[in-house]
Amino acid sequence: GTAITGLATYTYTGADLKATIVTDAKVTSGSDDLTSGAIVNIYTDEACTTEATEVIDAGTYYVGAYGDGSNYASTSLVKKDFTVGKKAVTVTANATTVIYGNSITNDDFSVTYSGWVASVSDGTDTTLDSSVTGEVGFTSNYVAGTTAVNASDIKITPVVTELTSTNYSFTAA
Repeated sequence: GTAITGLATYTYTGADLKATIVTDAKVTSGSDDLTSGAIVNIYTDEACTTEATEVIDAGTYYVGAYGDGSNYASTSLVKKDFTVGKKAVTVTANATTVIYGNSITNDDFSVTYSGWVASVSDGTDTTLDSSVTGEVGFTSNYVAGTTAVNASDIKITPVVTELTSTNYSFTAA
């Protein structure tokens, strides 16, 4: 049967990927390349009824292709889904100091962000992009009054599971 191949792995860049994806899509039937006789569109729905005017945000899209009637006979739609993945942002805990015996709270910790899409995101190395909801929490193996003086290997780990965004995913460091 007729199939769509050639789609790459796509990641959110803030740019319209539609032209690239249409170029990547190859329409084949067995070993026959039918691409030159195909009309290829990108759709936002699985039924391939709503054509995407652009492909910018992360999410699932569909390539739909059908024959133009002159280069091959099939005019039935063939389709394949593809995903534009979220751009990974690394959330790194910054070093901090605590006085032995004192307890610490989330307010004592801070993070640095790296990986925002340049010129598109309003996130910085110290602030979240406006598309992000949620807050960073923290865990640490420091326990007030029981962790030894001059202890080494005290770790602070950002908890990023509360952060959500259409276009970004988050990894703690």
